[in-house]
Amino acid sequence: MGKSNDYSGMLEIISGRRTGLLAWLVRCGLSAVTPLYRLGVGWRNRKFNRGQGVHKVEVPVISVGNLTTGGTGKTPFVIWLASFIRSIQVDSPYGKRVAILSRGYGALPGKLNDEALEMEQRLQDVPHLQDPNRVQIARTAIDELETEIILLDDGFQHRALHRDLDIVLIDAKLPFGFGRLLPRGLLREPVTSLKRADAVVLTRGNQVSAGRRSEIKNQILQSNPDVLWAEAIAEPEKFSQASGSSRNLSELHDQPVVSVCGIGNPDGFHATLAELGLDVREFITMGDHHHYARADIELIQKTAEKHNAKAVICTHKDLVKINVDQVDSVPLYALDINFQLKSGGTALERRIQRLIKGS
Repeated sequence: MGKSNDYSGMLEIISGRRTGLLAWLVRCGLSAVTPLYRLGVGWRNRKFNRGQGVHKVEVPVISVGNLTTGGTGKTPFVIWLASFIRSIQVDSPYGKRVAILSRGYGALPGKLNDEALEMEQRLQDVPHLQDPNRVQIARTAIDELETEIILLDDGFQHRALHRDLDIVLIDAKLPFGFGRLLPRGLLREPVTSLKRADAVVLTRGNQVSAGRRSEIKNQILQSNPDVLWAEAIAEPEKFSQASGSSRNLSELHDQPVVSVCGIGNPDGFHATLAELGLDVREFITMGDHHHYARADIELIQKTAEKHNAKAVICTHKDLVKINVDQVDSVPLYALDINFQLKSGGTALERRIQRLIKGS
């Protein structure tokens, strides 16, 4: 059982799960617009393929991006990647100076967005700069912060900044965005665009079968036979609160809880909660990068009371915005995720090390 907003309702329509005349008419309308989007993407990529408008900076740039809209576990991966680079000691026992650059999608004016707030908490020695003009802030990071390595967050489609390593994350639960370009599907560009990628990392691989992982890999290799392939899982670690206190995962096993999330792929979060054995009585699903208002908090409170919930569980992206330990008298916890590379992880780490040590 769950509550949803217009965002999740649109996903129901795009996926084809919602039937009826209205849903069919919406899908027809989206299909009519998709060719225009395809033309725009094609024109833009041809321009960059010719080198027009591409700017190279003085330090290595590693891009982490998606092929689709919605969540792929990118934030945990960027946190892992920044920490890994900081652990590589070259000419200094303190590691290379890293800065993360992002567009700041969903941020309120003058503030960091939820992803940056989460990274700020978990990467206290790594600055995060946000601006749509990432060429400009790359130069700011280099000139003013003496940055030695730049991580371009959500950068696969942001081609104005030259990158030395292009990593694309693919969500095993929804790898190809219903097989259609925006707005009819969730693909930002065709799967064939993966020929630009240096590495592809399949996330949430533990939530699908080995056969399905093999199918996804084979489809990607058709577009880029030389791509470095790696698989990863997002391992639940603990429950944490805004104040920093935490609980073991087992403490809420079989307890009635309510979940809330405002992320790009709520189904992946729901699947993780189910794997933990939580008795989730109701899911409250918000849009990606949702800003929580008083009415939202009241909804969460009433839903928790209705089910006599022992806790409200959210993602870390939601916790940094709600920023309280309790909703009324019910504890609010984020599920902390530990990113782990599995198959192909060693090869990816070596590729990153070669780039860093050669810089």
